[in-house]
Amino acid sequence: CRFYLIPIVVHESDTIPGRANARAARGARIIELGFKEAEGYFPKTKAVFHVSGNPVRKEIASQGNCTPEERKALKTEFGFSPDAPVLLVVGGSQGAERLNTFMLEHLSVLTAQFQILHQTGSGNFEQYKKEYDFMVGRMDSTLLAARYKFFPFFDAVTMGKAYAASDLMLSRSGGSAIFEAAAIGTPAILVPLPEAAKNHQFQNAYAYHTRGAALFIEEDNFLINVFLNEAEKLLKNPEKMKSMQVAARAFYIDGGAALIAQDILSLV
Repeated sequence: CRFYLIPIVVHESDTIPGRANARAARGARIIELGFKEAEGYFPKTKAVFHVSGNPVRKEIASQGNCTPEERKALKTEFGFSPDAPVLLVVGGSQGAERLNTFMLEHLSVLTAQFQILHQTGSGNFEQYKKEYDFMVGRMDSTLLAARYKFFPFFDAVTMGKAYAASDLMLSRSGGSAIFEAAAIGTPAILVPLPEAAKNHQFQNAYAYHTRGAALFIEEDNFLINVFLNEAEKLLKNPEKMKSMQVAARAFYIDGGAALIAQDILSLV
């Protein structure tokens, strides 16, 4: 691109740039940042840095203005009671094996506390379902049917509804999941993937936590009693939940895709 004088625009979705983006940035005219913290990790260049956030699909972002009544209606649409808390568990589009294992190991305890929407990931679904079916025989299947729904993958429309119907999210801390939750204002407990390149998921979680929108638990400490303690403290504190919702929405940058498109067009 540099040889042919083609302008380069780089978008970095995490707090720490990957190797490809770090290299591409050397010849970039504009570097779009999901997190402002990423700027210090790029090599010093003549590029202009813009904090544009991570674009969120409109089908998801459109759920950000739900009223309390609409949120209750969405809980009912998923087959839940409108008056009990809903926990959304996601590990990205591919799922997260550690989160899936956590759910299977503690399903009876978790469903006693929450109604749960769980995206297992398409690649993990069949194995998860086999293990789940084996466990159901030893549990109250009526309670599970009423309080636990798991799916391989949510399409964009269903994903937006799932965020909006949920009181709390349990997730890894990839840039996409964080910004989707922020678009809706869903408070989160994040469990960074320790094997992520340059430990960027930890840095993502920390950056989002410092904004007041989430708590995070490192994987070594991701134990059922620790999670339940943190979740229960939040759900019993409406003021804290409200402040996290406000902080999440403040962190989200509305129209990120349009901002990036404008920058690209400015170079044409």
